[in-house]
Amino acid sequence: VRHFWSDDSFAKEVVEKSAIVNEHFKKIADRIGVTRLQLKGRGMMQGLSCQNGDIADAIAKACFERGLIIETCGSLGQVVKCFAPLTIKKEELVKGLEILSDSVNEVFKDEVSQAS
Repeated sequence: VRHFWSDDSFAKEVVEKSAIVNEHFKKIADRIGVTRLQLKGRGMMQGLSCQNGDIADAIAKACFERGLIIETCGSLGQVVKCFAPLTIKKEELVKGLEILSDSVNEVFKDEVSQAS
């Protein structure tokens, strides 16, 4: 703990990573449509709220098939959540977010191909 909080560099890094998560989630929600996916949370604890738990489960399954373990939450299991450790390397975070994006594209492939 003393190592990470000895100065403000770790806090700045967390803010930067939070912005990366938010940017990726916003792009995903904008691409699919805010009526289908909505941003939830803040900082490093953000999620995409789906219309229902089946969609969230399908996204989580597609992520798992690509090597990313991601959980769902929410009262109906409808939120795909990003709950990465604060110490994650930016490259690993971006890689995971790209896997999530690809997985969302797979689940919503009809909507994504129509928008292109």
